[in-house]
Amino acid sequence: MSDAERRAEIDETLAARLAHVRQREHVRGLRRREWVVLAFFLILAASTSVNFKRVVVTGRSMEPTFHNGEAVLVWKFAPRDKLKPGDVIVFRRGRDELIKRILYIADPRQAGIFPPPGFPRTLTNPEGWYIPPNASPNMTFALYFFKVQYGLKPTPALNQTIYVLGDNLPFSSDSRDFGPISPDQILGKVMP
Repeated sequence: MSDAERRAEIDETLAARLAHVRQREHVRGLRRREWVVLAFFLILAASTSVNFKRVVVTGRSMEPTFHNGEAVLVWKFAPRDKLKPGDVIVFRRGRDELIKRILYIADPRQAGIFPPPGFPRTLTNPEGWYIPPNASPNMTFALYFFKVQYGLKPTPALNQTIYVLGDNLPFSSDSRDFGPISPDQILGKVMP
């Protein structure tokens, strides 16, 4: 065997070994990435199961926003001091879990409420009453608890009294029937 043949054989052997080492390093890198991705998804799944809850709507009280049998995602650890009129919450009343919209957060330091987004003063709503999405034009607005005073900031919901209202007034049992709720009863905020 000549020197050229030996060198060619050695080069082939080295090239094969180098290719094998590179292949093993590539596989190790893939495994590391797989573990990182798996760990990320496990952490994401764990935090989601701790922070969020799936709730199924029963009844017609929140139509047309939510329909009977529709599932909603509830953020269990939504900051209670960030809740404001117009937010949809799930709360416990006795053994039942109810879904309603916050109408008013009573605070002895504040005489009015902040209007929820989407309810500006208009010709049909000159006084700025909170009007649910499916309210009929001839509906008496005496149903509502308080008149909106514009320009006031939202009141934090901590240590407050909260009035709730269903969007479908004729079919809703809400603060008109059972009075206000306390922040302790709130299970979470419905995610949009």
